[in-house]
Amino acid sequence: MLSPFSPFVYLLAYLAMLYIRPHEYAAGWQGLPILPILLMICFGSWLARQPKIFEAPQHRLLVVQLIVMCVSVVVNGWGGGAVTVASEFGAILLLYYIVSTSVDSLERLRAIFLLLTVASVIMSVHGAQQVESGTAWTGATTVNGGRITYLGFLADPNDLAMSMLMTLPMCLYLTQPPAGFLVRQLCRIGTLIILYGIYLTNSRGAMLALGSMVFLYAILRFGFWRSVLIVPSLAIPILLSAPGRLSEMSSEEESAAGRVDAWYQGFQMLISHPIFGVGKGMFTDHHWLTAHNSFVLVLAELGLVGYFVWLSVIAVTVVMLWNLVWAEVPLEYISDAAAAERLAKQHQAPTLRAIEPSAAITVRPMPASDRADWLDWQRGARALLYGMVAALVCSFFLSRSYVIILYVHIGLVVATHQYARSRWTWVKEVSFARIWGYVAGATVVSTLALWVATRVLL
Repeated sequence: MLSPFSPFVYLLAYLAMLYIRPHEYAAGWQGLPILPILLMICFGSWLARQPKIFEAPQHRLLVVQLIVMCVSVVVNGWGGGAVTVASEFGAILLLYYIVSTSVDSLERLRAIFLLLTVASVIMSVHGAQQVESGTAWTGATTVNGGRITYLGFLADPNDLAMSMLMTLPMCLYLTQPPAGFLVRQLCRIGTLIILYGIYLTNSRGAMLALGSMVFLYAILRFGFWRSVLIVPSLAIPILLSAPGRLSEMSSEEESAAGRVDAWYQGFQMLISHPIFGVGKGMFTDHHWLTAHNSFVLVLAELGLVGYFVWLSVIAVTVVMLWNLVWAEVPLEYISDAAAAERLAKQHQAPTLRAIEPSAAITVRPMPASDRADWLDWQRGARALLYGMVAALVCSFFLSRSYVIILYVHIGLVVATHQYARSRWTWVKEVSFARIWGYVAGATVVSTLALWVATRVLL
């Protein structure tokens, strides 16, 4: 996996530079085009040596999204903007393809999880130094009364919180076997450090996203109705007593009022440009403040056509995760009921079932190692599901429709699903042809719901 001839090595190097960004503060590295060079090396190696599977609907949907983004600026009178849009989102799309086809083993999935965990720990320690002295080793300073920041696309506290939240389930995944003893202990410490970093961002959206992740965990572990009764009763006192900006949530609070007004202006843009919107990246040409809502931003900039495509990518990704997390091993594959039940409890996989051999069913027992691999892969999918929920909740309060960390995450989901499909026959195919009608309905319903919510909050 770590051979210098392996495309995956260059992918790890690129992701490390992308997140940790030493080229922005290390002496002698500043000003060098390290990221573009690494991406091209990674792409060339991937093109020449990496086996590729392109069965996932996202592979085609994201190309359509790029086309719609380019068309949106052209029809609004900025012909040259298509080149700018294509170059900006094209790099993200390229990284998505590399990630989605290169993570083709449990070892590679764990390596990505570990790298992103280390990056989040570094950012959290960096933030602690900011709080202590005002300026960290990168030169980045706190903003807005002590909220921590980082560099590049993570220079905003909310973006930083979103990134660390998406990584948190990956870190927790590594606290369990088959990770080695030392890695497990370090990741347990890393979990606490990342949580502290999220706290230091003082992001209200991140706190809501963290609560959503806890609620989802409770549903998967204890069932829906018990979670509905227990989790809110525990969360409400915490929200009411929370310090800082979280306890100030109100539609009449200045920051929230500005966001709601931006949503309203976004819908005015949609009404005047319903098909392709006002153009990718052109929201602030029509309103001084960005949308602060990824759904509204896409509606305003790409219109209903672009929103349908973007929402399709999200929907297909969620369906993939649903298929993996709730997949059941067919009964005929498991003959040892006691062993299956023991493994299910160990890996928290209530959907793993077992039967005793009978004349009515042809038993094809799974090897113990293959069964353990399946449960481990399913746990990885569950970690990605938690991260996806965090991303969507944060996106409701941020204009992060096209941010690179979202598409890296989608790439990991696609890679996970494609690998599972190639190895285990019971993992269902996700076909866009079967769900496009539901996505079209969701496009209409979500647009109307956002409009009603905006009018109510105004």
